[in-house]
Amino acid sequence: MAVLRVPLILAAPGLPEGRRVTCPVRHVDVLPTVLDLLDLPPAPQGSGSSLLPAVASGEDCPEVPIIAESPAYGADSKVVIWKRRKLIVGVRRPTAAVVLQLPFWEPLGLLLRERLRAPLVSDRLELHTAFPGVPPVVEQGEERLLRAADRVTSSSPDLLTRSQSAARRTLLLPNATSLSDFPPAPTPPCGEVVVGYVGALGPWVDAGALAAAARAHPYWRFELAGRVESEEIAALARLPNLRLPGEIRYRDVTGFFGRLHAALVPFRDLPLPRAVDPVKLYEALAVGVPVVAAALPGAASWEESLVYLYRRPEELPRALEAIAADDAASRLRRRQAVGRRPERFGRGASSRRSPTWVRVSARRADRPGAAHRRRTGPFTPRRPLTGRREAATARPTSLRTSGGSRRTGAGTPLLAGHRTRTVPSGG
Repeated sequence: MAVLRVPLILAAPGLPEGRRVTCPVRHVDVLPTVLDLLDLPPAPQGSGSSLLPAVASGEDCPEVPIIAESPAYGADSKVVIWKRRKLIVGVRRPTAAVVLQLPFWEPLGLLLRERLRAPLVSDRLELHTAFPGVPPVVEQGEERLLRAADRVTSSSPDLLTRSQSAARRTLLLPNATSLSDFPPAPTPPCGEVVVGYVGALGPWVDAGALAAAARAHPYWRFELAGRVESEEIAALARLPNLRLPGEIRYRDVTGFFGRLHAALVPFRDLPLPRAVDPVKLYEALAVGVPVVAAALPGAASWEESLVYLYRRPEELPRALEAIAADDAASRLRRRQAVGRRPERFGRGASSRRSPTWVRVSARRADRPGAAHRRRTGPFTPRRPLTGRREAATARPTSLRTSGGSRRTGAGTPLLAGHRTRTVPSGG
């Protein structure tokens, strides 16, 4: 490195002019050399050696190990030079990117981009402005972030289209899940049929379709796990065969899906659901559970043999009857389909060779909540992933700015690098 090849120039009465000594020298050699020039005794506890003998004779000085610090290799790195060879200890790879998932992080993201000299990525997971009660300032902030970001990634085609007018570079980066987090579940035993949903229960969830399905199948049990954010959903608790257990922890989602004969993605046709790529759909398919979903873009992209679609609320009861034909082979096909979609922030993030990502996020991973898309990183990603995002990046570690890690009720911590959000998710 150039910073380790800075010449030391000596000028003093009596020194020969134009003489060059090629051996490496150290800062600690400066004091003994100056004391030697002044005919003063060496410092009692000093280190280093006088360079005057080498300057006077023109011969190389005895080679000794040289220890240096170079910010080019990272703040904690050390460089040892010995016999013209260089050993670098504690090297840190440069930060690959600063990733923001919420527009109000823009000032921090711009600061990190400047200080870390890393590109700023706006990672759009959902249409924030479609949530009830979101003020206009959020839309303005998102517009600024889209224009400032070096790249914008979007989890759905709808979000990608919405980003292209303002963003310089865009990339479609769909969701997925970790197969290790969602192992296959055996087919539930015969008896009572259990149908369920896990996620935030807001106005984007079709309460009318759920009520029709529960009334059409009075001997089935319907369980809707998640934070209730809609009066229409709360009213469903009056139905004798429908239960609202509230939020559940991420680690309990696998067991919840494993008890189901079918998982629901019962969204209404609104801007928010149309813009999401439902993580709960990936998680249910990974477990092998049949999925019955509204025919919105996020679900309609899957083969009909994997996801049963309905187009009108009154069609949900009949769509649920298709699960009677489910078998072990169908469950295996679902899991294999999910395994072909790498997770959002790529495989091998925990590798020591993986680049560093700084991910800024604002979720709490330790509080209970409905299933959310798991995005990890730090923006060090913490585990091998299995989805399509691996091809898009070689991905990463971070100041670890969440996240991945996703959603519906709970989230991940504010770490530079752990992925998630505070706003309840519609997907």
